[in-house]
Amino acid sequence: MSNQIVIKEDYEEDELNECQPCYFNEKTNTLYKIKVPNLQLDNIDNIWEANSDNLKEFDLIPKDPGCYWILTDAPIKHCLNSGENLINNNDTSLKIIYNGVSSNLRERSKEHLFRTDEKGKGGSMSGISVDIIRDDNNIKNHIKLLYSDEKKLKMPKICINNTFTCIKEKNNICDTLYLSKEEKEYINNTDINIYFKNGIDIRQDKHKKYKWLFVYMIIKNHSIRDYIEITWRKRYGIPILCSYSQGR
Repeated sequence: MSNQIVIKEDYEEDELNECQPCYFNEKTNTLYKIKVPNLQLDNIDNIWEANSDNLKEFDLIPKDPGCYWILTDAPIKHCLNSGENLINNNDTSLKIIYNGVSSNLRERSKEHLFRTDEKGKGGSMSGISVDIIRDDNNIKNHIKLLYSDEKKLKMPKICINNTFTCIKEKNNICDTLYLSKEEKEYINNTDINIYFKNGIDIRQDKHKKYKWLFVYMIIKNHSIRDYIEITWRKRYGIPILCSYSQGR
């Protein structure tokens, strides 16, 4: 039969290198190629601009599972990964700063961009680490360290002279990172470890003057979501606020 799918139990190494992950629908006997978005994400139709003027439209984001990307023109000057394989989107005003997968896209976008808990607690796993926690008694899992006098602890890299480098001293933070006046005062006056909080609230003065886009694809298969996330990063690089290249 011309439409019969050939299944091989054994294969050569060069054949494996040429393999393309696919999805097979047994009901329709159809084989689909898995499409990975391009760097510009212009082959994704689902784009939501998060700002204080269209909060009612927030419910338009479905509660379905899927992959997503967060873009902004805010000046993010720190990197939560090694910085060795960063995504190259310097020629655009809106930068891709984060991407991930979720079983509920609406709730995930809320954790990232509508974080109403000022102390960043409550179980959120948001990787949008931009604001400072001003209470070290509420440190929870997934909270990222910004600065410590203990140099052995993992701290983010910051952009100095267009190069991401290790933090040498506290002054590097205030001179480089995008921080509010209150955050800078807290950093200068504290002698304890300094942490980011999970997620931001784009309605705050610090963030509302910038654009924040939530771009997403609805994908219900968990394995396909993970494949797209990992493959996209391998092809184009890792967004600056992602702390891992693959896996969690």
